[in-house]
Amino acid sequence: MKKSHKHKHKKQKPSHKAPPKHKAPAFKPADLYGFHAVVAAWLNPERHVEDLYCTENAAQGFEETLKAARSQNIERPEPIILDKRDLEKLLPQDAVHQGLALRCKPLPEFGIEDLVIRTKDHDHALFVMLDQVTDPHNV
Repeated sequence: MKKSHKHKHKKQKPSHKAPPKHKAPAFKPADLYGFHAVVAAWLNPERHVEDLYCTENAAQGFEETLKAARSQNIERPEPIILDKRDLEKLLPQDAVHQGLALRCKPLPEFGIEDLVIRTKDHDHALFVMLDQVTDPHNV
């Protein structure tokens, strides 16, 4: 009589491990944010723009600005689409961003003398100086 060799197979326990999380790319914090600030900076040929961060919805609303920059031959980087949470990580807490943020270099600073020299050949020049404006909606 042959002995039957039963092989006991160990049952594999189902894996309850979550799939590995992929780290989001590290983006540098934004310098400007909000629709009007980003549009003005984007269309200013004097402004060196490094990155445009936007949500998918904001990118659709920004399409006309992208076209305007192209028509003026202003070179700009391609927009980086982020979800709202990732965008907010690049901004100050509670920033009102409207889904748009820009990483850019600051414009050169001018002294009042520079402005006077630049406008010396104009018949009329108006200078408005503001100090300690904390809410841009009040301007």
